[in-house]
Amino acid sequence: MPILNPDQEVFRHMKIKLTLFGKCIIIALILTACLLMASCNSFTDVVSSNAKLNLNNPPAGTYGHVAWLSEHQIAFQYSPKLEPRSGDYQLELYELGTKEWHIVSQISDEICPRGTIRWLNRLPTGELGFISECDLQSRGIYNVLYAWNNETNNLRRLRQFAGDDNFHTGDYTFTPDMTQLVQTRINAKAFSVDTNGNLTPILANYNLIDSPRWSPDGKILAFAASTASDVMSLEPWNIILQRGSQQSTTIMSGVQFAAFIKWSPLGRWLSFRGKYQGLDGIWVLDTQTLQLTRVWDDQSFYDWSPDGKHMVVIERTKRAEIDGEDRTLPIIIDMPPQLYQSTS
Repeated sequence: MPILNPDQEVFRHMKIKLTLFGKCIIIALILTACLLMASCNSFTDVVSSNAKLNLNNPPAGTYGHVAWLSEHQIAFQYSPKLEPRSGDYQLELYELGTKEWHIVSQISDEICPRGTIRWLNRLPTGELGFISECDLQSRGIYNVLYAWNNETNNLRRLRQFAGDDNFHTGDYTFTPDMTQLVQTRINAKAFSVDTNGNLTPILANYNLIDSPRWSPDGKILAFAASTASDVMSLEPWNIILQRGSQQSTTIMSGVQFAAFIKWSPLGRWLSFRGKYQGLDGIWVLDTQTLQLTRVWDDQSFYDWSPDGKHMVVIERTKRAEIDGEDRTLPIIIDMPPQLYQSTS
């Protein structure tokens, strides 16, 4: 090795330090980008360790949308048929205390006497929200958003959408005080809806919008967005947070078929279903640390318990005695403590 004079030695050490400093800067930038975009996040998989509770003797049939209404009751979109059409679904309730099931035989009014029941949600009032699509020859196809109070059996018409054959509502969300409604259509467009049902397009800078959800404190609107031109596209979606009039923030990217975004009742954790890094599942994202957890291994219908410690999940299971076809059953899974216990 050639002998370096003191000036050359100093210069060589400076080059090494600069090189190391440059590498550190690059690594820091990459880590920062990962945190901001959540696109290169690793994740924790707790599917195999989740405790599961089978509900008591669920009636055979098909289960769809679900809303965990209170500590005593869960509401299901249910049909006794194994291959139901949209008009075959009914509202079914499960009582957690008595472990009893019962069908709500009549939940309609004169506007929509024979409508479908879909898009079940627990409203901020504690009532069950659902959308009924009516098909009346005299009035055409239109949609009504209802709130139903099981204790009083009171049915309230929240919004009525005078539509046509091309108008079909999708998911929706209210602010905690029920004054603001964001509604989507199945073509993945989002609207602000006034009390008369008038629609004003919002979030128009995104091609596709799905599953909007106000946070429990009403300060943040979470939603899924895509730059694809077709809702059936395989292109990945982003999970985005919009805080009032501030610029939106992408907290998760690279999710195929992202849908059914829901806040934990505790407000910090955000769940969704979709495919991430090639894996189907129900995912929970800590919006403070951006730590991602997979809690279920299928893109199932689900909802949080009111205390945020459990989820009800519609499990797809194969039963050989029924021609080996996929069937659905509701179960309850426990959330790991890190998804409801705050350490900060």
